[in-house]
Amino acid sequence: MPHLPPDVARHLSKWRPSLRVSEAQRVGQGWNAVAWRVPSDDGDWLVRVPRRSGATEEMRRQTCLYRLLTPRGLPVPIDAELVLDSGGVIAAAAYRFADGEHAARERNRGRRRALLAAQLSQFLTELHSTPLKQVRECGITARNKWRRYEEWMTWHDDRFGPATRQYLKRLREQWAVTTSGGGIPQRLIHADLVPEHIIVNGGGIVSSVLDFGGPQIADPAVDFASLGRHYGWSFADQVLAEYASNERTAIRARARLYERVLPLHAVDAGVVRDEPSLQRHGLRQLAAQAARSPT
Repeated sequence: MPHLPPDVARHLSKWRPSLRVSEAQRVGQGWNAVAWRVPSDDGDWLVRVPRRSGATEEMRRQTCLYRLLTPRGLPVPIDAELVLDSGGVIAAAAYRFADGEHAARERNRGRRRALLAAQLSQFLTELHSTPLKQVRECGITARNKWRRYEEWMTWHDDRFGPATRQYLKRLREQWAVTTSGGGIPQRLIHADLVPEHIIVNGGGIVSSVLDFGGPQIADPAVDFASLGRHYGWSFADQVLAEYASNERTAIRARARLYERVLPLHAVDAGVVRDEPSLQRHGLRQLAAQAARSPT
């Protein structure tokens, strides 16, 4: 059974003596951090331990953001804090553990599906209306998401087959037409709204939305693209229908294009992390989409 690294356990015990660090259970691992569930006399905590040096700044931004959003009533991690070592370096990020299960697509049907859609619509409405001045004070900056996708198309062009290359060219042309009017809004977005980051309780109530991807200021259509990819477009449209905006048609048009280029994340990450299987997964997804796309 894996155990918390001794130095992290020591810093946690000093930060909150009621934590039972010897009983910590490893519950997940991502590119940036390893997640642990640590019991305490006053309730369990989720502790994220950085895996690489660059992860600590993202943890700092996320923690600041959670503390900003909690008073706004959004279902985000609560009591978020940074755990520092004796030199003031981030040893871990912690917040209250959210009981529940992932909002998996196959478990959200009928009433639960409608309930989840309504809650996510309200969540995104509130999230996307967060004052950007406060967001920037957390060190969160603006990103041009489509420009990054175009960069990836260029950087990895030699990895694509002819059909995929033509498919991506058509998407770029469609983007130019879709955004020809300009004026793409900039909002605080989640940027990684996948089922594993949406926690619901037994009654289908969203208890927490975790692991903001970045976080970042960007086009709000990106969040709807994630929903379309992972839940299907009928669900994403259901969320969008109740989203408080007079730009829903334009948001949907951009979201459909973002959704089609999402596999580029896997292609690029596979190269950066030296994970050939991840790279191949992204390339296969793009090739399959190209094969289904009308020429």
